[in-house]
Amino acid sequence: MQNFMGKGADWGRQGDPGKPLEKVPPCEREAHEPSLATADCLVRLAEHRDAEAWSCLLHRHGPEIQRACRRILGDEGLAEDACQETLLQIRDRADRFVAPLSDREPAARAWIMRIACHIALQMLRKRKADLKRDLAMGQGPVEESPAPADLGVQTAERLEALRRELAALPE
Repeated sequence: MQNFMGKGADWGRQGDPGKPLEKVPPCEREAHEPSLATADCLVRLAEHRDAEAWSCLLHRHGPEIQRACRRILGDEGLAEDACQETLLQIRDRADRFVAPLSDREPAARAWIMRIACHIALQMLRKRKADLKRDLAMGQGPVEESPAPADLGVQTAERLEALRRELAALPE
């Protein structure tokens, strides 16, 4: 199972609303499904940043969030960033989830996936706007649209060129 919050992430103390959650041992999906529904996890997360609820959400929905982000973005690295941002949004905005009286579980899943898709689409729009801006700034037309994996290399090259230009400016 992937660690969706990054290796060695320090998640802070449980219950402190200003800090992320504590690291918790991984839960098994089967162990939590009957006792802890997704809607209940969101409620517990909103009320007191329950570490067990957080762990259950990570294991139940983390892989699905990552798959959706990867399909939208077409790039594994960007999908991981979108997945982490989605999880942070879920953690910080769990109190905004309003469970309907019926069909609570599908509503909770839809709420989570709507956040994931929204974030991935925002990242896709930003990438498109960045490419348009680069073209408008005189980098010339692109013969072939870059593959998603090449975008990280291009970004690093642009950053290095920007650093060189900034270093060359007079004080």
